[in-house]
This record gives sequence, structure tokens and C-alpha cells, in this order.
Amino acid sequence: PVDLTASATDDMTINTLAVLLEDEGVDVVLCIALFAPPGISDGLIRKIAGLVSDAAKPVIVVSQFGPFTDGHISRLYDYGVVGFPSVPRGVRAVRWIVERAHMDSWLAGKP
Repeated sequence: PVDLTASATDDMTINTLAVLLEDEGVDVVLCIALFAPPGISDGLIRKIAGLVSDAAKPVIVVSQFGPFTDGHISRLYDYGVVGFPSVPRGVRAVRWIVERAHMDSWLAGKP
């Protein structure tokens, strides 16, 4: 897990995501995009989408921000990014991805 401080900015978030996406030890990224810190702008959604659109590994984004949550999830969807409005739903999505990878690996070993 990587936890950015409450003083995080859009750039800190994007730079951290970029490092995680390049790290061979990371198989999937669960990005919890919180918009409460003052350094985080509404433009973070577009920046995340621009970065993860070319990612070689799956990225799941969780966005919770009160009455703005549904709009953020909708915008992520419009950009082609998988987003969920709660951490438990995002974790379930990651679990499904991992289970699917195990199944694909097992099937590939079959004649």
C-alpha cells in the first residue's frame, strides 16, 4: 500500500500512479482518489484517465466525495476507466481480477 499525505496534489497522485504502473512487482492498482485535500482538483480524473489508458496492468479507481461521487464515477466511465463509489466494491473488483488471472493461468497449463 502507498498512502499519500493529506497535502497531496494532482501531480503527486499521478507521479505515484506512474511509478506503481512501471513497477514489475505490482500486478494491479487500486487507486483511491479522494478529492478532499485542497491540492487535489477536479482535473485529477482526466489526468488519471490519461495515464491509465495505456497501462499494461489493470487499474481500479475508487472515488468517494459525498454528493459528487456519482459524477466522478460517471466521468471515469466516460474516459474508459473502471471506477467504483466505495472501497469494498473496488476491492471486490481487484479480487475478481486476481481470481481471473489464476484461472487463465491454470487453463493455459491445460493441453
